[in-house]
Amino acid sequence: MNLTQAYAAARDLLKPLYVDSADVARSVKDGNVVGWQTVHTGIACHLSPDSIPVLNQGEQIATAPSDYTVFCLPDEDIREGDRLTITHLGEAAEYDVGTVHLYEINRVCKCKRRGIV
Repeated sequence: MNLTQAYAAARDLLKPLYVDSADVARSVKDGNVVGWQTVHTGIACHLSPDSIPVLNQGEQIATAPSDYTVFCLPDEDIREGDRLTITHLGEAAEYDVGTVHLYEINRVCKCKRRGIV
């Protein structure tokens, strides 16, 4: 087995773990208007929390930042700055994509959940 075959086998082994689904929206500019356009739907992925959110009480409002990692196949088109709508365990939520790392067997996207205050 050569290295290319080993990577393909590893990707195949990971596919059953991608039980979540993501829709990808990308910021687009049309003239002077900037908006979000859905560019991909139904991407198989796995959403994993990085840590349990901790409540931070400020002077104005309490916040609970939520950091997540999204794993998917390496050929999926998810980029830094995209907005994901991920359906996890039957519930959909939005996430802002930060750093994206591309590896031979998967794409790893660091995300923050939107609307957690």
